Amino acid sequence: MRTVKPLTDKQISNAKPKGKEYSLWDGQGLHIIVKPTGSKLWRFQFTLAEKKKLMGLGQYPATSLDAARGKAQELRKLAAAGVDPVARRQEEQAEERTRQGLAACTFQAVAVEWYATVKGRYRPTNQKKVLWLLRLLGEAMGPLPIHTIRYNHIRAALRMVIDKGNVATAHKLGSKAREIFSYARRNGYIDTNPADDFTKDLPPIKSQPHAFITDEKKLGALLRSMDEYDGALQVRYALRLMPYLALRISELRGARWAEIDLDAALWVVPAKRQDKDGTGMKMRQPHIVPLSTQAVALLQDLKLFTGHAALCFPSPVGKKASQPISDMTIRNALRRMGYANKEITPHGFRHTFSTLANEFALSDGDTIEGGLAHKKRSDDWITAALAKKDGNNIRGTYNHAAYIEPRRKLMQAWADYLDTLREGKA
Repeated sequence: MRTVKPLTDKQISNAKPKGKEYSLWDGQGLHIIVKPTGSKLWRFQFTLAEKKKLMGLGQYPATSLDAARGKAQELRKLAAAGVDPVARRQEEQAEERTRQGLAACTFQAVAVEWYATVKGRYRPTNQKKVLWLLRLLGEAMGPLPIHTIRYNHIRAALRMVIDKGNVATAHKLGSKAREIFSYARRNGYIDTNPADDFTKDLPPIKSQPHAFITDEKKLGALLRSMDEYDGALQVRYALRLMPYLALRISELRGARWAEIDLDAALWVVPAKRQDKDGTGMKMRQPHIVPLSTQAVALLQDLKLFTGHAALCFPSPVGKKASQPISDMTIRNALRRMGYANKEITPHGFRHTFSTLANEFALSDGDTIEGGLAHKKRSDDWITAALAKKDGNNIRGTYNHAAYIEPRRKLMQAWADYLDTLREGKA
């Protein structure tokens, strides 16, 4: 290193730009470069492994003379110890970029990324539920860098929901958090999933099945009330058809005329309807529904009014006429008839059918017998009528379109039975 007289602040301040840059040396490798533009930049020159290297220390006067000397002294110590100050700085900068990247990788950002990859798995109606759960999680953990989140953060978020009495929602919330953290782990954002054991601190969900009616007198009274309901035409017909068909309410309200063959008395609910209302089949398999004479008659009457449209039950609200009636529309109709949620729900009619249908089990000789005769066969038919998944996957696939004729007789017997209740003759 050249021996020079140390610089003073006055010398540096008075240094004027020239046609090309020049250097003012302070000694021991520290110097300042004066640019033609007038800017003044600190540089430090050192030798390591017999090679000269240069690194910047900042701009004057933001970096003062004393500050530059202090930095230079630290760098001399590193070089003397055999550490390359340039390489050290590059490592520190890389670490800082990593820290900044992790800080930007928030729970909210990863949740959005996760949802984009799984959105197609959900029906439109379920997409809204998932987004609602993501919003709840975002309110609790959204701004936090995902690598900083620990189990106590998740527990606190779930506790807020439980304290409001929403245990089932807390379980759903924890499940979604576990999915998101699992996605983050698979993609290298985190090493472990902090939500793996979230169920250990949650109370169990108390099962609350859909309310339904099996008392014959009460069921008959309900059927008569449905016949007398004074509301929108499509709602009246949906109410009257609902007990005959034992379909999920989403499958019923999303009915299309193109799915129904009134001459053959068959309705094929497709696995997935080409719309955004989420009214396709829950099990993602088409469902063949034999129609009783009563159901056919009601559909024939309804077709006179809505047959010009694609939907059997278009929304009575003008702006939503291209959409089917909603589940809430049916629920509200039952409420107006005087039936609270704790007494009956639209889904409850499936429970009613499932409970009582064994009274109309068909024998191998195609005769209708009371009681639990031929229970195994009738169980298969009832399972098929409800479009529920058979516990035996192979048999369930084979039986998917089976039992049409015995089911046709079963559904006719069921419809006739409902009529006797409606007339008060049971």
